[in-house]
Amino acid sequence: MNKEQNINIIKSSIIYRDFILHSGDYSNWKCNLELIKDYYKYLMNILDPKYQVIGIETEGAKLSLSMKRFGYTISETWKGPRSFMCSLVDDVVTTESTMKKTTEYLIQYGITIGEYLCVLDRRKENEKSLDIKSIVTSKDLGLL
Repeated sequence: MNKEQNINIIKSSIIYRDFILHSGDYSNWKCNLELIKDYYKYLMNILDPKYQVIGIETEGAKLSLSMKRFGYTISETWKGPRSFMCSLVDDVVTTESTMKKTTEYLIQYGITIGEYLCVLDRRKENEKSLDIKSIVTSKDLGLL
C-alpha cells in the first residue's frame, strides 16, 4: 500500500465529536485504533521496529503484541530479559508525556529506548523534543 492508502486506513479510525484527551487538552476528534485492529500487524510492519518492541498500554500494547516474536507490554517487562534496547510504541502521541514517563520507568529495569514509534503523531511543532517515527501526522490527515 502507498502513503495515501495508509492515510485512508488511519482516517477510518478517527471519531469526530468533542473529547478531553489524555493530555487534558480538548479536541473535536480523536483516533481510536481499535476500529482498525485488523491492521495492527500491517501498521507495525510499516513502522519497522529495529529492536524488541514494548507497547504502551492499551493500544500501543496491542500493536506490540501483533509482533508475536518479540512484543511486550509495559506490565510484562518484568517477565522479559533485562538490559536490552527496545522500540517503544504507542498508538497516538499528543504531548510526549506518556513516552517520557514510560522511558523513565523502563530505565529503572535497565531497558534502553532505541527508538520511539507511533501510528499517529498529533504533536504541535513547538512541542517536539523526542524523535518519534510515525506513519502519519495530524497534518497528513488534514486535522490540526
